[in-house]
Amino acid sequence: MNKKADSKLLSIWLFIIFVLIGGLIVIGVFIYYSNQNDIRSVEALTLYNKLVDIISNNGYLKDEVSKDSYNIFNKELNKNVFRDNGDFYFKIEIFDKDKLVKSIVEGNKADFEVNCHLSGNSKFPGCYEKTFYLLNNDRKLKVHILTGSRNENS
Repeated sequence: MNKKADSKLLSIWLFIIFVLIGGLIVIGVFIYYSNQNDIRSVEALTLYNKLVDIISNNGYLKDEVSKDSYNIFNKELNKNVFRDNGDFYFKIEIFDKDKLVKSIVEGNKADFEVNCHLSGNSKFPGCYEKTFYLLNNDRKLKVHILTGSRNENS
């Protein structure tokens, strides 16, 4: 029996298997690192939900929100996030019969509102916008909230 031929044949197959496994690892790593996760829209939705929780309670507008001295920043919402890097923005407008009663705006006011309505480019922020109604002293108030995130460090 010729054992030399068997070992040569085995080494060729072993080399092919090593190349195949190495190639699959390189392809897998390339696919993993080339995938970019864009969670700006999710961050904008999360900010919207936090704002709704802060200004409302079971379908009613909290009484302190109507006051002129109302500060929206609390334990859940950090003021420095909106001022330091300009990556987040929100605008809350409260209307009573189409008359603006209160407006709270924080973040980069210069371009967020315009850029939120544009799409198709990764440089534009991810935004969430919704209008709903809350009750306050037997009045039905319309609340419009626009939130945006341009955070690329996610």
